[in-house]
Amino acid sequence: MLATALPAAAQPKDPDWPCVQRLVPTLSPGQIWQGPPIDDLGAAWRDDPEVAALVERVTSRRMSLEDATAATDRFAGELRHDRTRRLTLFFAGTFEQINESRMQAIAAIRRYARTQVVLIDRLSAQVREIENLEADLAADAERIRDLGESIEMDRRIFADRRRALRPLCEQPVLLEERLGVLARAAMVHLD
Repeated sequence: MLATALPAAAQPKDPDWPCVQRLVPTLSPGQIWQGPPIDDLGAAWRDDPEVAALVERVTSRRMSLEDATAATDRFAGELRHDRTRRLTLFFAGTFEQINESRMQAIAAIRRYARTQVVLIDRLSAQVREIENLEADLAADAERIRDLGESIEMDRRIFADRRRALRPLCEQPVLLEERLGVLARAAMVHLD
C-alpha cells in the first residue's frame, strides 16, 4: 500500500516490467468516475440485461471506440427513468471488464519479459560455450558451427520479440483510454 503513495520516481522498478510506461497494476474507479460510488455494487450490473449486453459490446476490443461511445450515448439517451442508477451500473460493469482485461494484459507483458530474460540467459550461456570451444584447439568444429547457428536464431527471435514489445506495452494504456472515454460518455448523461 505504501508503494502506491510514493512518487513515481521513488517506486522501485519491477524487474518483470519492461515497458517505459509506469506500472499501475490496478485502477481505482475514483480516478475515472465522478458519478455515484460503485464500490458496493459488485456484479449487480449483470442483473440488468440491457446494461450487461451494452457492457459486453462496448468493452470488446472488436468494437471501435467511436462505435462504443455512440452505443453508450444511444443507451443513455433512451433511458427514461433510473438513469443515474443504470449509468452507474454501466460504469461498474465497464470498469470491471476493462480492469480485468488490463490486468490480463499486464500479466502477459510480465510473462513476455520473463521469457526475454530466459532467452538472454540462454544466449549468454551459448556465447560462453562457443568462446570456450574456440579457445580449445581440439574442439569439435561441428559443435561450434551448431552453436553459432543457434545463437544467430536466438538473436533473431530476441530482436523480433523486442520489436513486438512496444505494441504489447500499449495495451494497458489503450484499455485505460477506452475506460476513460466510456466513463465520460456515461457521465454527461447523469441526472
